[in-house]
Amino acid sequence: MVAATSAELLGGRPLPRVLRERPLIFLFGPPGCGKSAVAARLCGEGTPCLDAAALSQAAAFAVRHRGWAVELEQSERLIIDGPTGLSGRPGVVRSVAELAQRRAQLGRSTIFIEGPPGQTVLPLMEALPPLSRCTLVLRFPEGRGRRRFALNACAERGLPPELARRCAALQPWTYRGVLALLDELARGPA
Repeated sequence: MVAATSAELLGGRPLPRVLRERPLIFLFGPPGCGKSAVAARLCGEGTPCLDAAALSQAAAFAVRHRGWAVELEQSERLIIDGPTGLSGRPGVVRSVAELAQRRAQLGRSTIFIEGPPGQTVLPLMEALPPLSRCTLVLRFPEGRGRRRFALNACAERGLPPELARRCAALQPWTYRGVLALLDELARGPA
């Protein structure tokens, strides 16, 4: 298991070896913490990404044609963002797990991004071999990490660094919340 902030994984540092070596990655974290951005960095630009609706269509195709679309099986990397409806549907879990295992056997990587609250990927995770998967848990930064993010955002916007201090007290603290506050402060009083 790897725990990090999205800023730690989106920066210039090399990714942890386990994230580079395991073909199946399960990505967890609170809304707005950068799960999709991290998945895009891990996979690269142009990687096919299935949201819940696209996964549902692809699964229906797999049932009708007794197999997944070739492009899903053969693409070098694949992101499945927010698969929903897995709880209580063992057939769907089994089918998606078979796709992931087939891709892993071919040396292809698949990233599963946790969906909205209450929509868990745990049944799918449990259906896959532990040694082929990695769990990545994203969190928001704490302390100086929050200030560093706000300082960088101020610099990118040409704002004075003193405004970064106001962002520290933001509750709940999120990347989007900090950026929205800084944009509001940049506009000035209405």
